[in-house]
Amino acid sequence: MTTKYRRLVRGSYQNIIDCFNRADGESVLDGGVWYLMANSWAEVVGSRLNHYGHCILSTKQEQILMGAGVIAAFSPQTNWDNNKTMAWRFAETLEKPDWCTDVNYRKALAVVSTENAFYDTDECEEYIDGCLGKGAFKTRAFFHNIVNPDGDYGPTIDRHAISVYLGKRCTYTELNRGLKGRANKTIRDAYMKASKILQVHHNTVQAITWVQWRKELKENK
Repeated sequence: MTTKYRRLVRGSYQNIIDCFNRADGESVLDGGVWYLMANSWAEVVGSRLNHYGHCILSTKQEQILMGAGVIAAFSPQTNWDNNKTMAWRFAETLEKPDWCTDVNYRKALAVVSTENAFYDTDECEEYIDGCLGKGAFKTRAFFHNIVNPDGDYGPTIDRHAISVYLGKRCTYTELNRGLKGRANKTIRDAYMKASKILQVHHNTVQAITWVQWRKELKENK
């Protein structure tokens, strides 16, 4: 790794631990249940897809998978409230929501394609992962972590997670680098190390620090 490359991803697991330890009670509570709440919302979206006849989903887990896939497809470059709204509207009409790129819309359509039949939920999960794109590390992790909040897929690395790792608000260059390849792995590994030290599941560490970091950004405006 070149010196320039290292400089673009320079951060520390200690910055993650420090942010976690700064978290107030509200951040700990909200972050502690964040993925559980997202999982419940995914079930609602999947149920809505089923209700309007866009998918035939016979089990709760199938609804969660499809709902999480749609949510993840719409997640890049949008905040959580808009993300939920887009998934909710799409589940009714399959029309392109506001604030959505053509690329993300095509991914959401691929997720709910009724031309695919699955023998089990593992096959369905693998198919949706493929729809989200091989290089879409953040989007794929987001999907898997909504489906399995206590799973072992690895943390979701978005712009706020990158900023927590760096200990400062990330630049566009740092964001672009941190979402990809080796730099993304470096940041994910830092979250896993912080999680091990804190003895808290990595999704919970990521969610609590994500909530706390966003709160601090608002306070410092």
